[in-house]
Amino acid sequence: MNKQDRLAAAILLLALLFTATATEISLAQSSNRAALVVRFDEDRQESRCVAFEEPEISGLELLKRSGLYLDLEADGMGSLLCGIEDTGCPPEDCLCQCKGGDSCIYWSYWRQFDEGWNYAQVGANSTKISDGSIDGWSWGPGTVNNAIEPTAISFDEVCSDDATSVTQTPENNPESSLNWQPILAFGLIIFGLGLVGIALKRQRSAR
Repeated sequence: MNKQDRLAAAILLLALLFTATATEISLAQSSNRAALVVRFDEDRQESRCVAFEEPEISGLELLKRSGLYLDLEADGMGSLLCGIEDTGCPPEDCLCQCKGGDSCIYWSYWRQFDEGWNYAQVGANSTKISDGSIDGWSWGPGTVNNAIEPTAISFDEVCSDDATSVTQTPENNPESSLNWQPILAFGLIIFGLGLVGIALKRQRSAR
């Protein structure tokens, strides 16, 4: 094996090792998962397992990354949830079923802990979601005493080993989740293959 062949082999080995390392890093970066439960009515409840790279995200960010269609109204505190999928109110009339009086129906926000569901004491803009968290939303009476909590569910039921996790790029920083390691590794592999081709061509020419 001449010098060119040894160089090409070394570059290929380096690229393969780099690819393996990049894959491990990529998996580790997306290792955080949280469960999201959405109760639309007494007959319909959906759940999502959301993966994220950050140590913590907000409850609103978790909802945004769930892949569900959302109607949001911006306010001074961040965003107000108006509708999820086909349930709720349009953003131009976010509290369309909460105009005062005895009836007030909207999306109530919940957090599940060991003792069960708890009506959130702060908005989803301010909560901290970490690996293993369970968040919930429920359409119905919105007051603390009358709100209907989602059906109890465990984290493992939503984020089982076989479950497909939803991973979406944060809206405020589209580049933050871009992983350059596999791209660089692929470039090194192409470069190494090019060197191998050149080496082989020189060997044929020398014969």
